[in-house]
Parts: sequence; C-alpha cells; structure tokens
Amino acid sequence: ISIYIYLSISIYIPTCTHHVKGFVTWFGPYAEREPKALDLRQRMNATLMPAMIKAFETFVAQSNYDVITELLWVLTYFCVDNPVAVASFVETTLIHTLFSILVDSAAPQCPYHHQVSPLLRVLGNILGGPEEYIRLFTTNAPVLRALLVHLSSPLHHIRSECAWVVANIAGGGPEHGKALLEGNFVPALGALLESGNADLQREALFALLGTAHHNVDVLDAVVSATPVVPSIIRLLPSPDIEIQLATLQFIEMLCRMHPHGVRMVDESDGPSYLEAQQYHANQEVSWRVTDILTRYFEDYDDEEIDMD
Repeated sequence: ISIYIYLSISIYIPTCTHHVKGFVTWFGPYAEREPKALDLRQRMNATLMPAMIKAFETFVAQSNYDVITELLWVLTYFCVDNPVAVASFVETTLIHTLFSILVDSAAPQCPYHHQVSPLLRVLGNILGGPEEYIRLFTTNAPVLRALLVHLSSPLHHIRSECAWVVANIAGGGPEHGKALLEGNFVPALGALLESGNADLQREALFALLGTAHHNVDVLDAVVSATPVVPSIIRLLPSPDIEIQLATLQFIEMLCRMHPHGVRMVDESDGPSYLEAQQYHANQEVSWRVTDILTRYFEDYDDEEIDMD
C-alpha cells in the first residue's frame, strides 16, 4: 500500500517534472508485468487513475509536451483490458482533452509529434469499448479529419497506429463505416495497401473490411471510390497468414454481396491468384481458396455475363 501512496503523491506534484518521469520509468515495466491481477487493477483504478487524470490536465494546460508524452504512455498501460479505466477516460473531461491534442497534432505548424503515437494507442483502446464510445469519434468531424491526416503521415509508426485506430472504428456498426466513407478514408487506406509493409496492409485491409461488410451500397461505394480490388487481390501471396485470410474474406464478401463482384475479381486476375494458393500449407487458406473457386468461378462465363 505504501508504494501506491508514494506514487499517488508523486503524480500529484505537477510542478516537478522529474517526479512524473521517475514514475513513468518505474510504472511502465511494472504495469506490463502485472496487468492482469484484479486486486492490482482495482487499487490502480482507485488511487492512481484520478491522480493521473488531474496531472495530465495540468501538464496539458502548461503545454509541457515532454511530460504529456510520458503520461500518454502511462495511460496506454492503464487502459489495456481495463474497462473501468477506459470508462473514466470517457466520463471525465479527459476524452475531450485527448481529442484536442489529436486535432492540434494534425496541424502543419504543430511543433511536437512525439505524443501522437501513444495518443493514438490510447484512443484505439478506447474504441474497444461500447458502441457509444465509437460514436464519440465518428460524430466529431475535426477528430476524423485529424485521423485522416495522420493516416498519410510520413512517419511509419504514426501511419501504423492510425490505421489500427481506423480499423477499430470500422469494426463498429454501419453508421461508423459510413462516416469513414464520407470522410474520404478509402483512398488513404487504399494507398496503405500499396505500401509494401505488412503492418500497414493488415490494418488497412481490416479497416476496409469493417467499412464495407455492412451492406451492398457501402461495399459498392468502397470498391468504386478507388481501385482497391486489384490492390487487395495482389495481397493474396503475402507470407502473412492474417493478411491472406483477410484478403480471402474480402474476395468472398465481394463475390457474394456485389452484383458485379465476380466480374471485378476476374478482371483483377483474381482466379489466377487464387489458383496459386489452392494447395497452400495452411489448411484454412487452402480450404477458403477452394471454396471461392468452386462457388464463384467453376461455372463462371464472363462473355455470358456481359450479354446479360
């Protein structure tokens, strides 16, 4: 108990930057080692969370970017698998402070970008909460615009974290996918598919899947907004199994839901890519490939469809 009292007192001293940095140095590794203990979580939520929020708001008011960054990393440890902490972020003014930092960080004149990566990590964890948490993002136009800016950041780690955040938004209900579509996220996600980086490709693919799967109108808008279908099909030979399975999921969804989905896949040389993976070492990949080829391409005749 005494160490929690000490940490609580230390974090309550907003004028002493070295106290906060010392706290972060100790707490980060400790939180990663001991995050699952229920009693530890309860004590952290009861004693440290209010202190953390107070200290964070204080340093934001002081524009102390060094300490803001350190505290954001601590907040990421607090909110992993911790719905009580996430709820405290949303139910206090903290969520609005986080949004304000995000919007400011997307401005061209922003002097400090080190806080963006942990900030996106915190926001992504918040999106793992209830549907109303996602709605806080998709009904906030400046927040969506800031995410779109970071999705095209020249810094790989920021693009990667932002793509994960967008994928979490897309995983919500159809209204959130529509918000991403109207926010012009599809071209930016399509660019990530061509990045050649597996992390970016994976999150972009998940985001496009989450956006498009709700209904045929949204799916049609996604595949019409930019040439994502050829980009997705070209991911099929990826050595990353997650990417392969998500690619097959998108292909199957497109063939099943869209009236011209089979033709789109065929015109992107999809059958050739599929046949090359038919005897894949991974049984699930092999089964899914065979299923798509059998159901949609075994009796496919493009000339006959053109006549229709």
